[in-house]
Amino acid sequence: MEVTGWVLKQGNSLRKDWKKRWIVVNPVTGTFNYYPSEKPDAQLLGSIKLLSCTIKKSSKKKFDIVTPTRTYYFSVKDQYYFNDMYQKISDAILSTMETALGTNDAIQEMNTCGSLIDLETNTEYW
Repeated sequence: MEVTGWVLKQGNSLRKDWKKRWIVVNPVTGTFNYYPSEKPDAQLLGSIKLLSCTIKKSSKKKFDIVTPTRTYYFSVKDQYYFNDMYQKISDAILSTMETALGTNDAIQEMNTCGSLIDLETNTEYW
């Protein structure tokens, strides 16, 4: 199930300003994309591969998407929206990993860092 919605994303520049971004998280394509608007023809500003990331809560209304090379910082408008968005993104990441790993019969769990561990092979996936 695709996840869409408005977030604030902290910039990667020296200023570290927060900008409003429309996100589209798609477990089928395995991507977390962000745009300047929700218009269908909006320019893609960035894309994060779900197989290489984890999500973690950083405060009541903020979450981080952590990749091997960078951490992305996001904030949302209120606690209710945060809980909904966080759960949906977490589910999308897990769904993408399950599909990629073909782990229908494998027992899996999320460890405290948010990465996926296949308990049958004891392999950790980011």
